Amino acid sequence: MTEKESIERCKQIVKDNNEIIKEARKNGDINTMNLTASLDNDSIAIDTVIQALEQKDKIINKVYKEANNILWLDDSSDYCCALWDILRIINPDLEEYPELSYIDESEVEQ
Repeated sequence: MTEKESIERCKQIVKDNNEIIKEARKNGDINTMNLTASLDNDSIAIDTVIQALEQKDKIINKVYKEANNILWLDDSSDYCCALWDILRIINPDLEEYPELSYIDESEVEQ
């Protein structure tokens, strides 16, 4: 299953869970409503992960576009400004030009 298919499946699970919860509330069955509380929590968790993935994809696409355009220009200029732009896309709260330190590969989140 691809990432896109997985996301679509998760969206369907959330939709199905919400329908079950809606029916339980409509019928007023307390026992069923208690059982559906777990479904509601699962739906919220799945939806949160989907939104985070979609946001990460947007950031990755912006970074790719920026890097692609820098390389496309191929003007042999200093790429410092462009790299700062990429850092700001990844981390919008970045100071104007903060003091940087070397990030060892072992320090990068996997």
